[in-house]
Amino acid sequence: MESRLYLLNDDIHSFNEVVFVLKRYLGYPTLQGASIAEIVHTKGRCEVKNGPFEDLELLKEMLIKEGFNVKIENDYGLH
Repeated sequence: MESRLYLLNDDIHSFNEVVFVLKRYLGYPTLQGASIAEIVHTKGRCEVKNGPFEDLELLKEMLIKEGFNVKIENDYGLH
């Protein structure tokens, strides 16, 4: 089943920190990371990855350890 990992807005991290963590864990280029940071800032969240739940759960845990707010959604709800 396909799941989606969302990065949620917070008042703690700068745009540069978001760009850095997306580059580090997801391999996103700077421009894509900056675009995601802007979406998170304006919309409150942005999907950053989709795939099998197990793969996303690992990424979720890494991002949480970095202090970011994330959640996984699929057709069955939130995780």
